[in-house]
Amino acid sequence: MPNKYERIPGRRTYINYSDETLQQALDEVRQKKLSYREAYQKYGLSISTLSRKINKKNVNKYGGQNVLTPLEEKCIVYAILYASDWDFPFEKDDVKNLVKSYLDRAGKNLKPFKNNLPGEVWYKNFIQRHNKALKIRLGEDIKCSRAAVSRTVVNEYLDNLEIFLLGIPPQNIINYDETNFVDDPGKKNLETC
Repeated sequence: MPNKYERIPGRRTYINYSDETLQQALDEVRQKKLSYREAYQKYGLSISTLSRKINKKNVNKYGGQNVLTPLEEKCIVYAILYASDWDFPFEKDDVKNLVKSYLDRAGKNLKPFKNNLPGEVWYKNFIQRHNKALKIRLGEDIKCSRAAVSRTVVNEYLDNLEIFLLGIPPQNIINYDETNFVDDPGKKNLETC
């Protein structure tokens, strides 16, 4: 199960040109300044690549395609970052269950996921695709100086809670009263911003 593509020497090369070079060549061919063959000779792009790009055929990248749309992935990243703003970072299983919950609610059933639950490879690639927004780090206890609670912190929390609870009936609110909550996260990888 390879995760990272490494080109074998002597094999066909894929996309050995920059986006700027491709765009320049396509513009000149569309404006009839160059023929396909002349663009091939000038820019080193294959004639079939130019033809496919101009006719908008096979414009997807090589290899497997992403299962979720870019917008869906962006929303998932936003949800993870939003939860981490509330000091509730996600673990690997939390991220996978978030995606499963989203897919179940949206009524989607994706074949690559067993029971709509993403696998380890999807998770690894998801984190790699969004490595600028999401960081994996070890969870740790906060220091006593940072754990100190002031009046402004409590007021800010209550203001956020009031906004969050709008429209939620009281019978849907559960009071855990610190039951089964641990203050030592141990050595777990967490996704944060």
